[in-house]
Amino acid sequence: MTGATRWNDLAPRLTSALVMLGVGGVALALGGLWLRGLLALVCGAMIWEVIGLFAPHEGRRALALAAATAVAFFVATWLPISAAAIVMLLAIVLIYKCLPVKGGLLPAYGALVSAGAMGVFGLYMQSGLSAVIWLISLVIITDLAGYFAGRLLGGPKFWAAISPNKTWSGTVAGWLGAGCVGGVFVWQLEGVHWGIIPLSIVLSIVSQFGDIFESHLKRRAGVKDSSSLIPGHGGFLDRFDGMIAAAAVTFAVQIFLSPSIGF
Repeated sequence: MTGATRWNDLAPRLTSALVMLGVGGVALALGGLWLRGLLALVCGAMIWEVIGLFAPHEGRRALALAAATAVAFFVATWLPISAAAIVMLLAIVLIYKCLPVKGGLLPAYGALVSAGAMGVFGLYMQSGLSAVIWLISLVIITDLAGYFAGRLLGGPKFWAAISPNKTWSGTVAGWLGAGCVGGVFVWQLEGVHWGIIPLSIVLSIVSQFGDIFESHLKRRAGVKDSSSLIPGHGGFLDRFDGMIAAAAVTFAVQIFLSPSIGF
């Protein structure tokens, strides 16, 4: 890879990332209906992309099911966390029943997307803005550390058959970066449990496997990107695949272990 082509996707990636951070930051700061609405729209867009990977010729039906999922998510944000999980699960079952798709990958990934969106909202409601910033930061640092370390250091591929661009150097750099993010939050914020540091590393690993899983689905579907909605990134799934996985695990931790996640 030459010096010119190595970084040719950096400018659109950074521009799109800054726009998304700005929009997301405003929604998080305003909270309430703004945050619910933005997460519902993003959840609906990702479900539309998921359907496109499994049933690319479903056009209008895919759009209708994605809109229904967005509405279901918006309603679910007003419910207790366990009831919200049931509502979103029913929405995924509806999608599966309405599409000519066999196997369990579609409902599994649809459930993962929904759980990820609910995880972000649940973390905001249970632990506040700082916890959401922590989650977003560790995923972003995992991505950035992996991006730069992988291109600067190179080395053996992490899983070449599924994600040929990922290297071991970038993967480990992502873990270290996420651990540092956790350390900064423990150091700077009073009352944050030290367990956030190992949890940050675990979620970093989860986010990387979320990225790899989405890469597998795209290869299976024979496409490069999940859509072309975001310049430089492809679709919402391409940008938030790692966040989806990390937030989904956070959602599970909130339900079964600790609603506060250590904040």
